[in-house]
Amino acid sequence: MLQTEKSVYPSAYTSLWRIFLSVLRIADALNDPITGLVIDNIHTKWGKFKPTILVGGVVSVIFYLILFGNVGTGTAYVIFFAAAYVLWDISYGINDIAYWTLLPALTQDQKQRENYGAFARICANIGMYIIMVGWQPITAALGNTPKASR
Repeated sequence: MLQTEKSVYPSAYTSLWRIFLSVLRIADALNDPITGLVIDNIHTKWGKFKPTILVGGVVSVIFYLILFGNVGTGTAYVIFFAAAYVLWDISYGINDIAYWTLLPALTQDQKQRENYGAFARICANIGMYIIMVGWQPITAALGNTPKASR
């Protein structure tokens, strides 16, 4: 049984989720090279990376917020969440692939690329740690208390 705070889902839903996530990983393996091919063939006055990073980032944030929407229970919820998750995964992939394929376009020097990549990872980790440490105080300050959710 898959249990949440409000309801208990039969093990059939758990099996469906496992199958869905397995299929999604396979589809993602096919989607990423196609996304890279599309990014390589984009030619705008802003370049090939800026538009895809912007569009991918904005759209993935929208779908990320939709994933936490209250859309009901049961089968309708599973279908809605699965669709939103697939669209989030695709849009996040567009953003992520464009971002990391930008490194070779910045410089031909391997050492500089490694430094840029390391700096980007360090900044991403610092941001993640700030969110992880600040999450509880921030949500408490905004009124996320047990009585607020009732």
